[in-house]
Amino acid sequence: MELQIMAEAELFIDTVLLGALLGIVNEGLAFLRRVWHHKAVAIAIEDALFWTMAGILLITMVYQKNDGRFRGFLLIGLGLGAGVIYLGRKLICNWIVSSMKYGQKD
Repeated sequence: MELQIMAEAELFIDTVLLGALLGIVNEGLAFLRRVWHHKAVAIAIEDALFWTMAGILLITMVYQKNDGRFRGFLLIGLGLGAGVIYLGRKLICNWIVSSMKYGQKD
């Protein structure tokens, strides 16, 4: 029983890391869209490729590490990992903007 719990804890950590990786890739796509203008068709294709890749990575991980059994805590791990990346980006951006405002002379 203890080995099963440890395996599930490891799987949870792996899904948090996968969520963080997907969050970083998604933030990178958002950054590229702000730098270079994309048409709606290109955005749709990018999103389709991103979500297809995300699904394949998740399904592959579940089959390799959990014998194909999908558990609810996997979604929590993905959300937690992606959420940490999103909130981290927000905090860093806010810190940079406030630092720039503080350094300006009126």
